[in-house]
Amino acid sequence: MRGRDAAQQEGANRPGSMNLAAAKRDGRQASMGRFMRINDVIASTGLSRATIYRLIANSDFPRQHQLTRRSSGWWEADVESWLKGRLASPPEAP
Repeated sequence: MRGRDAAQQEGANRPGSMNLAAAKRDGRQASMGRFMRINDVIASTGLSRATIYRLIANSDFPRQHQLTRRSSGWWEADVESWLKGRLASPPEAP
C-alpha cells in the first residue's frame, strides 16, 4: 500500500492536478471552473427553484448537465454569464 506522500508526488506530475487539489484544500474555485448544484444556483441568483426550472423550460436560463444518474449541476461560468447578461439588459417595464 502506498502512502499519501507518494500519491501526492505522483499527482504532482499530472498537469493541473495540484492546482485543483490546492484550490479544493484552500476552499477556493479552481481556475477551470466547477459545477454548481441547485442550492448553489438558488443562492447565486436569488431565484426560487420553481423559477429556475420555468426559465429553463422557456430556454431563458442555462440547462443543467447530468453529472451522474441521480445528480445534475450547472456549469458556474454559464450561470455567471446569464447573471451578467441580466445586469446588462435594461429592466423590463411592468
